[in-house]
Amino acid sequence: MQIKKLYTIITIIFLVISCSKTSKDNSDVWAEIDENTETSIEVWSWNTAAQHLQATVESFNKKYPKIKVNVTEFGGPPTLKQKLYVSFGAKSDLPNLIHIEDADIPLITENYHEYFLDLKNKINNWSNIVVPSKIPTSFDSTGKQVVSPAGIAIAVLFYREDLYKKAGINIEDIVTWEDFINAGKKLQSRLPNTKMIGMPFPRGFAPLIRAVMLQQNKDYFTKDGKIAIASKEAIYAGNLIKRFVLEDIAFDTTDWTGTIRAVKTDDIASIPYGIWWGGTLKDQAPEMKGKWKVTYLPVPKVGDAKTSIWGGASTAVINVGDAVKQTAALEFLKNAMLTVENQLLAYKSYGLIPTYLPTYDDGKFYEEDPYFGKGFNELIPELLKLMPTAAKYTEIFPDTQTYMESAYQAIVNEKADPEQILKYTAQQLKNSTGVDIAE
Repeated sequence: MQIKKLYTIITIIFLVISCSKTSKDNSDVWAEIDENTETSIEVWSWNTAAQHLQATVESFNKKYPKIKVNVTEFGGPPTLKQKLYVSFGAKSDLPNLIHIEDADIPLITENYHEYFLDLKNKINNWSNIVVPSKIPTSFDSTGKQVVSPAGIAIAVLFYREDLYKKAGINIEDIVTWEDFINAGKKLQSRLPNTKMIGMPFPRGFAPLIRAVMLQQNKDYFTKDGKIAIASKEAIYAGNLIKRFVLEDIAFDTTDWTGTIRAVKTDDIASIPYGIWWGGTLKDQAPEMKGKWKVTYLPVPKVGDAKTSIWGGASTAVINVGDAVKQTAALEFLKNAMLTVENQLLAYKSYGLIPTYLPTYDDGKFYEEDPYFGKGFNELIPELLKLMPTAAKYTEIFPDTQTYMESAYQAIVNEKADPEQILKYTAQQLKNSTGVDIAE
């Protein structure tokens, strides 16, 4: 009898704990709001993304005139992330809507699970109206939709059309990375003071390794979360970068500032980068208008993806225990990220690539770009169709990025063997995290 009573008590306690956890983890409580709803919401973002959000407040207030929106612009993702950790730790000064880098999604959402509301079924027809490559990275390990896409960083090849013509290079002839290297040698022979590719040797260009891996349908991690930075796809990417240096077609731009300086001169003829770099060119090198063009990335082999991923961000609604604020934040997200009007604004005024697919059905999107010329805007939706879907972010992804920077430095500056250094790096990562290496 006593045992039965004890079992009953334990069962009740377990149910109470389970219900409490469920309530805490699934407290995505929503409310009905309308033009008479009066509240305020805090929105955290960075740089041009924050400026875009601020610019959408006016259209949001046309529908919800009594909801005050405060947009805080941070200097960059690391600053916002640090502030977020402080707020989560203190359980105070919480935002209602945040931008979050895709690479940080698992690290933050898995460790602060209760703060992220489930957006599943809260956005009509969501999986059919956003860029497909962003869908798999929008969910946490429990299946909760913790984010909705905010920006996509398509990897492309920027190239100097005038220098290519001087060297007798036809961009249409560059299909594979092997073609790219051969064209680089041709350019070097005809324009001795110009290198085919510009990249910072000291640090900052390891994302190219990942970009080339993703072209081959492989990320730093396998779908089941095992370390894949020593895979054959990674080794190919490491060898490719080493060849750029050893075959003398690469120019060391040193850092961000040096890269900007190089694009204004004849030092470099091309650079693989995220398409957002186009905004930097327009801002920092307006005098180069009409000289720089954009095309597909060369591929490891014919049939591989002709583009890749070079960053990206998403948006999350934070659980603050206030259904009205949470719903207001969700409606603000929809207005800013899921309307043609405001996604055209994002692109035309801030250089942010829309992740809302109906934007590409609007003729205004295809108005000729004054800097890159005809064909640039038409290229973007074609690239989106080709985006790799192999992206796999994990809680240790940010740590992996740091390790890969070290591997990149060894390959470029110390001429290390890519296979050896990547296997060594994978073992180091396993030792520090306990995550297994994929076979």
